[in-house]
Amino acid sequence: MCMKAHDLLTASGARLRLKTEAFDRLAREALGADASDSKIAAHLGVDKSSLSQFRNGHRYASLRFAERTCAAFNAVADDLFEVVQVREGAA
Repeated sequence: MCMKAHDLLTASGARLRLKTEAFDRLAREALGADASDSKIAAHLGVDKSSLSQFRNGHRYASLRFAERTCAAFNAVADDLFEVVQVREGAA
């Protein structure tokens, strides 16, 4: 369970960006050095297009994606995601 991702999103009203280098390192460790984007996406239960958007910074990570990623790679959200924007009025 990746409660840290939930805490990041709900407590701060944050948007999360995937830390691509850390993600790639964990994906290689878990799935092998030659893991394709398709293989990684299937492992995470997302489509390849969404994974590409997250990895390239064209889309913020959702809570669902953050939780799946943390669970799949047995990682902490702080290691894989950075807060890039806080919504106005968030505490």
